[in-house]
Amino acid sequence: MARWAAAQSIAVPEPATVILLGAGLLVLSFIAWRRSRRK
Repeated sequence: MARWAAAQSIAVPEPATVILLGAGLLVLSFIAWRRSRRK
């Protein structure tokens, strides 16, 4: 029973979640790059 509970607690993100997080990171890095380029 302990093995089943441990295996169930591991969460695998959905592909859409990974895509949204990746897109958000890209947008934030682009904004940071653009701000650093202006100075």
